[in-house]
Amino acid sequence: MRILEFYKLRSAAHGGSETLGHLVNDIIRNHPEEGLENVVVSRHLEIESDLCVVLRWMDEASARQGRPLGKRLEEVLEELGLVDRSTWVVEEITMFGKNKEQWPCRKSL
Repeated sequence: MRILEFYKLRSAAHGGSETLGHLVNDIIRNHPEEGLENVVVSRHLEIESDLCVVLRWMDEASARQGRPLGKRLEEVLEELGLVDRSTWVVEEITMFGKNKEQWPCRKSL
């Protein structure tokens, strides 16, 4: 079972998603954790100071309480503004586009 942890940051003033990306990379390098598949850093389409970090995990270990890496990330983000954390279970993955030949169109996890 794959888990997604969303950390949404609302900040009055911020250096943007590029600065947040560097910050997240530093945290991951200093707090490596088994099971982390990938990280996505993005910004809101219209409100550039609203940012989001998504951690994708391979398993559900400590999903409800949060993992040490996620907790550290949340602590750092709280210094920058209001943070909303939510945890989601990935039910299925649907592939489109040029990579669909490599994967089934619908893949249950």
